[in-house]
Amino acid sequence: MLQLRILSALIGMPLIILIVWLGGFYLLFFTGLVIIIATWEMFKMFTSLNLSPFFWLALVGNLLLLSSAYFKLNQAGIITLLGIVFFVFLIIFYPKYTLLDGALGLAAMLYLSFFLYFYLLDSLPKGGFWLIFLLLNVWATDTTAYFSGKSFGRRPLAPLISPRKTVAGAVGGIAGGLVVTLIFILFYPFLPKLAVLFLGLLISVVAQISDLSASIFKRQAKVKEAGKIIPGHGGILDRFDSLFFTSPLVYYYVTFFLKTGG
Repeated sequence: MLQLRILSALIGMPLIILIVWLGGFYLLFFTGLVIIIATWEMFKMFTSLNLSPFFWLALVGNLLLLSSAYFKLNQAGIITLLGIVFFVFLIIFYPKYTLLDGALGLAAMLYLSFFLYFYLLDSLPKGGFWLIFLLLNVWATDTTAYFSGKSFGRRPLAPLISPRKTVAGAVGGIAGGLVVTLIFILFYPFLPKLAVLFLGLLISVVAQISDLSASIFKRQAKVKEAGKIIPGHGGILDRFDSLFFTSPLVYYYVTFFLKTGG
């Protein structure tokens, strides 16, 4: 398992870095692909609970939101419209679809839509730089959390949500993210040191919160992994869950506190 995990990372990480470097349509396509597969994985977990959320409506909704990001349309208005459409569908198809089905579908769509900020980050000044910073920080957090948890983990972090996560793993993950941040500050002395150091700390903490949020869905569905598309890592949700909360975090932090983008 560990060998597969390492091999997948050695192939996948450079590929994602290349996509970020190319930006534009390639990044748009990649973001859309992640959202499509993650939506399918999410709704597959729901159907295992004998629930029937609006899969196609959520998928179309997120792709519409991605299109609005590309064309720079009013996303708040589109989210409001989609919320109304969910209730209209519920009225039309009730009682085949219940209020719980509609609520789960709407919640899943909103949760997965956070990944849109991964694409939106590229629109900021030096957006590609901040995307690389985000990715390396998240990967370092995930990797050091995994190995420090394996080596030193004794006390569970959130046993009811993810029994394998430990306090030692969480601390190790934060340490790994901070090391990457310090390396960036060392190689890019123009960066505002304290602001970027605090951002690195926030990314490491929020990445683990984002990871736990995805674990809630898996715990509720009583599955270990959301999918099996990535050897050694599971599904798209398993591999990209740390980016769902950290992408909007970096977007707004850079927008409001690092306005020059570096």
